[in-house]
Amino acid sequence: KRSNIWLINYIYHSMECFAVRYSDICWNVSPRIEEGRKKFLGLKTTKDKQIVVPIGVWEKDIVKKIKVKNDYRLIFVGHLLEKQGVQEVIRAMPAILKKLPRVSLTIIGGGEYEQPLRELVESLSLEKHVQFMGWQSDQAAIQKEIIKSDIALATYMPSGRDTTNFSYYADPTKIKTYLSCGVPVLMTDVSYNAKLLMKSGMAVVVPYNHQDIARAIVTILSDTQKLVEMKEFAIVQAHRFTWKTIFDMALMRTNPSI
Repeated sequence: KRSNIWLINYIYHSMECFAVRYSDICWNVSPRIEEGRKKFLGLKTTKDKQIVVPIGVWEKDIVKKIKVKNDYRLIFVGHLLEKQGVQEVIRAMPAILKKLPRVSLTIIGGGEYEQPLRELVESLSLEKHVQFMGWQSDQAAIQKEIIKSDIALATYMPSGRDTTNFSYYADPTKIKTYLSCGVPVLMTDVSYNAKLLMKSGMAVVVPYNHQDIARAIVTILSDTQKLVEMKEFAIVQAHRFTWKTIFDMALMRTNPSI
C-alpha cells in the first residue's frame, strides 16, 4: 500500500502489475516484494523472472575512518511517521539518561508525526536532550551529522507477514546510509536483512518497546571498545553493498554473457 487514496493506490499497483507481467526481468530491492505481490495482488511470475537487487551506496560516500570518540549521540534520519518508531526511543530516553546523562538524540526529517513527537519530548521534559533539525536537503550535511553520531536508529514498528506496510517489504535506504557513515544501527526485526546485519556485527536488533531499547542503548554506549568494533564492522561491510558490486552481480544474473 503506497497511499491512503484508493485511486492513487490503484493506479500505482496497476502499473506495477503491467511492468512485472510484461518485462523480461524485474529487479526487487528485497525478497519480500515478490511475496507481497503474490499475497496482495495475486501476481505470480515464472521462476527467476524476479531477482533481488538491494539498495546500495556509492563507494565515494563510505567513510575512510570511524569516529572513535564516544559522544553518546543517537541519530534518526527520515520521514517522521508513526511506523518509524521514533516515539519508543524518546520514551526510552529518561531511563537512558539515568545511566548515561550525556546521551542526546538528533532527529533529522519531518512529516505528519513530527508534532506528536515534539509533544512527547515536552511531556517528558527532554527538550535539552532531543534536537529536531527538520527537513534537510543537503545530503552532505546529513552525512556529516550521521558521522558525528554513535548509534543510528531504525526502530520500525513491528508489522508482521500480513502487513500492507511497505517498510516490511523494502530494503530501507537509511540503514545502508548509516552503515556507510561508520555508525552501527539499533533496529527492530522488520526489514528482511535485520538478523543478517546483526550477525555481521554492525547492528543490534531489539524488540519494539522502550524498556528493551533503553537497555540496548545503555549497553552499547557503555562499552566503548565494543562500539568502536561495531563502527569498524559497519565500514567493512558497507563495501560489500556498493552500487558497482550490486549492479555487477545483478547484470551477471540477468545476462550471464556479460
